[in-house]
Amino acid sequence: MKYEKLLFLLLSYLLLTVTACSDETKIDVTPVVENEEMKIVVQKRIEYQNDYENFREITQKEQVQKVKEIINDAIWENVEVEMAEPPHYKFRFRNPNPEEAGLYDVWISPKNDKLEIVSRNKGYTH
Repeated sequence: MKYEKLLFLLLSYLLLTVTACSDETKIDVTPVVENEEMKIVVQKRIEYQNDYENFREITQKEQVQKVKEIINDAIWENVEVEMAEPPHYKFRFRNPNPEEAGLYDVWISPKNDKLEIVSRNKGYTH
């Protein structure tokens, strides 16, 4: 449990650091409306397979809001990318409002210093 929290905070911190250091122009995204039923489901790739297992479910309102802010503040590029391997993690916002739900694929760089994220709705950020 402690490891999972540390990993989540590390992923959030790396995403925030990477997006803060970029000099690309921002794509305007609609602010997310707070919803008490909102949660994030994180899945981890099963080693050497292209299958995923549920890793963590984030239901604390503050943590969900922080991730939404990071995603909304990220600089998204409207490009199509092709990665060498399947995503290390996937996460999605679970929300009754389909406009706020989204699936994000996450890769961790070989040096563990960057996150690369692909969203079908928003594009690519690193």
